[in-house]
Amino acid sequence: MRVPKLAKYEYLLAGAYLVVTSIVKWRLSPDLWILFYFAGGLIGLHLLDLLEQFLSKQPSMNTVPLRTHSPLRSAFMQLLLIPVTFFVITSTNSLIGAGIVLMLNFHFLYLQHEERQQGGSLTGWLRNLFDPVDRRTMNWYLYGMTGIFLIESIIFMLIVWTK
Repeated sequence: MRVPKLAKYEYLLAGAYLVVTSIVKWRLSPDLWILFYFAGGLIGLHLLDLLEQFLSKQPSMNTVPLRTHSPLRSAFMQLLLIPVTFFVITSTNSLIGAGIVLMLNFHFLYLQHEERQQGGSLTGWLRNLFDPVDRRTMNWYLYGMTGIFLIESIIFMLIVWTK
């Protein structure tokens, strides 16, 4: 299975996010544990695309391209990820897990902001929760999910991990 290539700008933003959260969390004195966080971040950044590739190769899938009609690219899946993220960053000592869930959230937000800039609508993301999707609903959802992501990031950076 080929690893999908993401936009260079997304890699730049994701790298900056990982570096900033690492600097704040480890207060400029990182150890080798930080590599687990970076590895999890790399996995999380590509996880959505890898799952979509896997699902598109299943014989039961129809011929509609999964890239545009993926059930994984939905507000429902993003909302399901919120309690998982809070659990992983607060209740486990897994830096790989923290990197995966935080970067998966980052990837969702990046895709939504990119889609909004290109097409101006998140109807594809919100169709299973809101019908019809008006601009006000779309803005509230996008700002709300960005706020939740920032809260998750702050909680991750403030929690002191025990080894």
